[in-house]
Amino acid sequence: MEGEYQNNIDKLREERNVCRERFSIITDDVEKILNSFAIDEGVTMITWKELAGLVMGEIYFVNEKVKFIKTFQDKNTMRFKTYMEAGGEFGLQQHDVLDKVFIEIGHLIEQERGNKIYEKGDSVVYAPKEKHKPKALVNSVYDVAFKKNKI
Repeated sequence: MEGEYQNNIDKLREERNVCRERFSIITDDVEKILNSFAIDEGVTMITWKELAGLVMGEIYFVNEKVKFIKTFQDKNTMRFKTYMEAGGEFGLQQHDVLDKVFIEIGHLIEQERGNKIYEKGDSVVYAPKEKHKPKALVNSVYDVAFKKNKI
């Protein structure tokens, strides 16, 4: 009886180790994406494939003032709700697909466009591979859509 118990425990331990290993790989991939969103140095390209790997409904923290949640995905579109607190900013980034940002609350200041300010109700469209670096001086909320096809 005790030998069977220990075998069951060993099996469970092995299953958990496999799960931890898979989780660690997923965590490393997510960290790479978040680092690309957060800093200007290193990799600035964040691809459709990388974004597609993010989990729907999960909160991702870019830094202490910026977070986002994936809210929708089909074969041509992904949507994210993005929250930026006053003084928050993304790192320099670009994508391999069209990126359209609708300002729901607050504003968006695009540093790569001479600090152009987009206000509530405006949309900002970034072409594929266009580098951008958004920031906000007030609490802001955005609906961000990545599209494989033109809008």
